[in-house]
Formats: sequence, C-alpha cells, structure tokens
Amino acid sequence: MARQLTANEQSQIMIESDAWYPTLFTTYGTPAVKMLANPIKVAIVHTVIYAIVASLYIKFMQVKLTRMSVGIAVVIGLIVAGVSYYRQYMTNGNVIGLLPKLPENATKFDYLNNYAVQGDLYRGSGSTGGSFLAGALGGAAASKMRFRR
Repeated sequence: MARQLTANEQSQIMIESDAWYPTLFTTYGTPAVKMLANPIKVAIVHTVIYAIVASLYIKFMQVKLTRMSVGIAVVIGLIVAGVSYYRQYMTNGNVIGLLPKLPENATKFDYLNNYAVQGDLYRGSGSTGGSFLAGALGGAAASKMRFRR
C-alpha cells in the first residue's frame, strides 16, 4: 500500500526536478530525489558536451567539412538530445512513481532494492539499437564516398 508523500518530500521533488543535472556521483546513501533533474536541461547539457567534443575533433583532426558531414553531425546531435531527454524523463517517472512505495527519505539503495526496479535490472538496459544505428550511419556515409584504386 502506498503512503502519502510528506510536504518536505514534495518540495524536494519540485526543487530537484528543476535541476540542470542529477547528482553525478551517487552512492547507496544518496537520497533518491537527487536522481531527478529537468529532462530538457539534461538534454541541453549533453548536446553542448557533444558539440564541444565534435568541434574539437574537427579542429584537431583537420576534417574537411562538407554538407553531408555537417548534416550527419547535426543528426547525431539531435539523437543525443532525444536519447538524453528520454532517459531522464523515464528516470524521473520511475523515481517519483516509486517514492510513495519506499520509506520516507528513501535512498538510492532503497530505490534499487524495489522489486519493480530489480525486474528492470534483470531484463537488461534495453539499449540494443546502438550497433544498428552505427552501421546504418557508416553505411550511408560510405555509400556517398568515392573510393580510388
């Protein structure tokens, strides 16, 4: 049976749900609400990091920019933003949904020991599309290149 969240817990949820990024290094003693963050802000942070890494790669590797390479970089940036948003959105939903079933001031340990979360951990992370995406992008890029013999 679920309990009612206290006013303190509700205020912590509101504060943490607007954060730019969840707690980066967590332990089992970290409060579960510290895993919350605003999904849009998390997506912005990840996309900015991607853009910085991509621009440094272009600068130091002296990559010739073409329309196709810029287009691929933009598509990958959009994918990074979308995946980041979705992951944080799902994490927020899972944490907020399970807080009423956890003890007051629940920690990450309490969250991970919940049966629903354990079931998700045993099913795997579900990220099997990375190889397919990499193969598709690589194949598309290679099909547009002209190889010399």
